[in-house]
Amino acid sequence: MTMIKGRGCPLCDEPWQEAAGKNRCLFCGNEEPAEFRCANGHYVCEDCRTADPREMVARICERSKETDPLALWHLVTAHGVFHGHGPQFHFVLMPVLIAVLRNRGLADIASDAVRKAIGRLSEIPALSCADTGLCGVGASAGAVVSLLNGATPVSDGERRAVLRASGNAMLAIARHPGGRCCRQSALATLEAVWVFLREDLGLALEPIAVRCRHFARVADCKAGCTYHG
Repeated sequence: MTMIKGRGCPLCDEPWQEAAGKNRCLFCGNEEPAEFRCANGHYVCEDCRTADPREMVARICERSKETDPLALWHLVTAHGVFHGHGPQFHFVLMPVLIAVLRNRGLADIASDAVRKAIGRLSEIPALSCADTGLCGVGASAGAVVSLLNGATPVSDGERRAVLRASGNAMLAIARHPGGRCCRQSALATLEAVWVFLREDLGLALEPIAVRCRHFARVADCKAGCTYHG
C-alpha cells in the first residue's frame, strides 16, 4: 500500500510493528486478526488495503459516524490511493459531505444514489481543470446539492442551485494562485459548499476553519497555501 510519506502508517507515519489478536481498521472500522499495526495502534484491514478507490471511499463513508467534515476528509485521503494528485480526488468530497450530513441528521440519501454519483464524478478526466475549466473536485459541490434537492436537467430552482454551488466552488478554487493542488482545490470546495449549504439551503451548520494536515507531505505543496496550519 502506497503511503503519503515514508513506509509507515498512512495516518501518522509511524512504522509498522507486529500485532496479535483482532484489530479495528482505522478507515472502515472492520475488525479482523492482524499481523501488523503501527506504533500508535492504527491498523488497515485487507479490504481497505486492496479495494478499488471508489469502493474504498464508499465503504468508509457508509460506515463512518463522523460529524466533522474536515476530519472525515482527512481520514479518507490519508489512504495511499490519494497520494499526490489525480482524478481520484474528483469523487471523494461528495460522499464525505453526505456522510457528515447524514450523521448530523440533516440528510437521508440512499447509498446507491451516492455510489452512482461517485461513478459520475469519477468519469471527469484528469487535467480537465486546465483543459476545460471544469475541476472535478469543484463539480462535487454541485453533486452534493443535487443529491439533497433532487435536481434534474429539466427542474428550475433545484438545477440552478446545483450550478451555483459548483460555480461558487470553481471561483473559490480559482482564487488560489499557482499550479494545481488537488488537496487545496478540495479544501476550497469544502469551504465554499459548506457556506452554500448553510446560507443558501438553510442547513443548521456552524462555520468551520479549513486546514490541511498534509502540508509539505506531498509533492508540489505551495509555500503560501492559506490552508497551511
